[in-house]
Amino acid sequence: TGPVLDIAGLRMSLLEVFLSEMDGENILREANRKLDNGEELRDDELLQQMICPLTFQGKDAKVEATHRVILIADKIKDEQTERFVFQMLNVVTNKFISEEDARKIREVIEMTKIDRIFEEEKQKAIAEKVAEKEAEKEKALADQNAKNKEEKEQCARNMLKLGVPDEKVALGMGYTIEQVRAIAARA
Repeated sequence: TGPVLDIAGLRMSLLEVFLSEMDGENILREANRKLDNGEELRDDELLQQMICPLTFQGKDAKVEATHRVILIADKIKDEQTERFVFQMLNVVTNKFISEEDARKIREVIEMTKIDRIFEEEKQKAIAEKVAEKEAEKEKALADQNAKNKEEKEQCARNMLKLGVPDEKVALGMGYTIEQVRAIAARA
């Protein structure tokens, strides 16, 4: 291409860019940073996202970059812009991406905002349920530990009632003399 295109009075200046000269890692890193900070991507940055996988060498690196672009593009707040990036990414990656990955991209494109909200709520509910189960396990363990402690103290009280010396109760039960005397005082 030439640097200037003149069509029926419309004059466009073109900037030639070779993909091999683009820094794909930096493109991904910068887009991710901006979206994480709530900033919007400029049009040129959106274009870079769409073609970014092509800047990487080798099929595996291109596929991995495509996955990263998908995760980054999923953070775009404007649904129409996000959908456009996914559609263009699907076109750009068509030659090297697996059918499974292409299917995943199409699923994301077809998923409506409501579908995404439901999916997010489902994932949140699952996470809450897992946390609830963990809390129940921790409480059960704490309850069991308290019960074991009470049973151990009761055993020490019983030994003291039978006239076993404080030193032997302490030695047998793993208490200090002071702890045995405190247990005896509570009895």
